[in-house]
Amino acid sequence: MLDLQFPSLLINIEWTLYEQVAIAAMDYQRLDVAKEYIKVLQGQFHESKGVGAIEWLNKYLEIFMADHDAWRELAEVYVSLQMYKQAAFCYEELLLSHPTIPLYHLSYADVSSLYDFIH
Repeated sequence: MLDLQFPSLLINIEWTLYEQVAIAAMDYQRLDVAKEYIKVLQGQFHESKGVGAIEWLNKYLEIFMADHDAWRELAEVYVSLQMYKQAAFCYEELLLSHPTIPLYHLSYADVSSLYDFIH
């Protein structure tokens, strides 16, 4: 049984390595190399569940803008994809509509500090 699972483990490691090489290339200003690896990754993961969830939640929020659960879910999806600027926007929307909920303030602070740390 382990033999059957091993090839799938190698495939997962392969894509992780592609991502790490792309990030390292960007760190060393080798944007040509980074673009090649990102293109391969985009070809492999162009329709991930996170992207689909973002599209669906954005369409939903166009109609039901006051749904704070949807804003929170969208923020969490953005955080899981390391899209901190977009997640911060979602938490800003939550803070405007529910300024007395401390969890939204803490989540916004966390996401903002992550965004500032990266940029």
